[in-house]
Amino acid sequence: MLYFLVFNLVILLSFLFTKIQIILILFSLACTAQTEDKNDIFFKVTKIDFAGNKRTKNSIITREMDFTIGDSIPMEQLSERLMINRNKIFNTGLFVSVDVRRDSLNDGVVLVLLHERWYTFPFPLFDLADRSFNEWWYRQNRDLKRVNYGVWFEQANMRGRNEKFKILLQSGFTQKYEFSYDIPYINKKQVHGLSLGVGYAENKEIFYKSLNNKQVFIKSENVLRTRFFAKLNYRYRPSFFESHNLEFRFSYNTVADTIVKLNPDYFLNSNTTQQFYTIRYNYFSDHRDVQMYALKGYHTAFEIEKIGLLPNDQLNLLQTTLTHSRYWALGKNLFFVGKTKLELNLPNKQPYYNLQALGYGQDYIRGYDLYVIDATSFGYIKNTLRKRIVNKNINLNKIMPLVQFRSIPISVYFNIYNDYGYAHRKLVPKGNERMLNNLLVGYGAGCDIVTFYDIVIRTEYSINKYGENGLYFYILTDIVF
Repeated sequence: MLYFLVFNLVILLSFLFTKIQIILILFSLACTAQTEDKNDIFFKVTKIDFAGNKRTKNSIITREMDFTIGDSIPMEQLSERLMINRNKIFNTGLFVSVDVRRDSLNDGVVLVLLHERWYTFPFPLFDLADRSFNEWWYRQNRDLKRVNYGVWFEQANMRGRNEKFKILLQSGFTQKYEFSYDIPYINKKQVHGLSLGVGYAENKEIFYKSLNNKQVFIKSENVLRTRFFAKLNYRYRPSFFESHNLEFRFSYNTVADTIVKLNPDYFLNSNTTQQFYTIRYNYFSDHRDVQMYALKGYHTAFEIEKIGLLPNDQLNLLQTTLTHSRYWALGKNLFFVGKTKLELNLPNKQPYYNLQALGYGQDYIRGYDLYVIDATSFGYIKNTLRKRIVNKNINLNKIMPLVQFRSIPISVYFNIYNDYGYAHRKLVPKGNERMLNNLLVGYGAGCDIVTFYDIVIRTEYSINKYGENGLYFYILTDIVF
């Protein structure tokens, strides 16, 4: 009897277990089928149609695209993939506007709609000679003699291959002559590129030292400084987002005896000439959505440069730089940007002419716009919160005969920011102690107007740690941050 009960219990449990197994298997199959049904919906690219690229070769455009004819894209990823490819094409700098979309009338067709830029610029040149507009406006009393004028000729997108040819003939504060030619791709796979350049400049007025972190100038009827360079650059771009550059350069600079008497360390050791060869390597990892004024993604750059390669070179300098910028879209038209940069130069004693740390180009702490801090090494952190208040296109239609200038994109951002910086110099010159080897803090608010042809008009009201404040103005045409 006991045996019979145990036997029936085993049969019952076995039956229930089998039923549970069947239910689990059916549930699993249903889930798998549902998942497969979801993943089995693909958009297969059967054709890519280009419109609007009258000069640009299709191959230059497809170089930036991460799909080609025959590829299948999951439908749930299609919109995002098309937008990513739109941004990459726009970042070539060849087009005023780019639209990458699915053709609603033809299955499998991707449309790439383009408006090309104006590629020929034989423009008169009128440019301020000082390191920034604010230096000219506040320190140099808006002196119109401190301007450069001449002719700037640039032919972009030559042969439709994104090549660039540039000639500069400049007079005024700085006499300058430059020539450059850039070939982004020299092979079929479009991963190798070359560029070359040569230039000469001379000045009758230059700054020869810094005092109280301000440039001190001297003017003469004779030429006080000349500069000559010739360079060759090799570029390797194996992927969409990474690129490597190797540059070889020859430089020859001279200064008048007058400068050496005023500052024996201008070229060091009372030298009036500075001749040297340079080799420079830099690496870029660029994952920004739009390079001109990024709102999402990140950008990382590393550079190492050795100045002085031969025994008779008159300058010996090793420089390393690391920069990282990060961009976050927070929602509701709010964006946060953070930038960090570190630069180290060796040895500690360097010519004054080559000491350019904070206050030059975009390497400045907001609130210290009117100061230069000449150091061997420096670092800074910049934080900016942006609120977009305008984002529209102004269409001039028939008022503007040139199609390339007919549509004007306008975006306006209100910014608040906070910066921290530090500049180190072992041998501190007298009169420049306040800002060297000292934590610098600045903060403020401003407004950016972003428009076409990579132009950003920036206005900022900044305050530094010493309580100094001011309204500063910039026109930027090549920015990372």
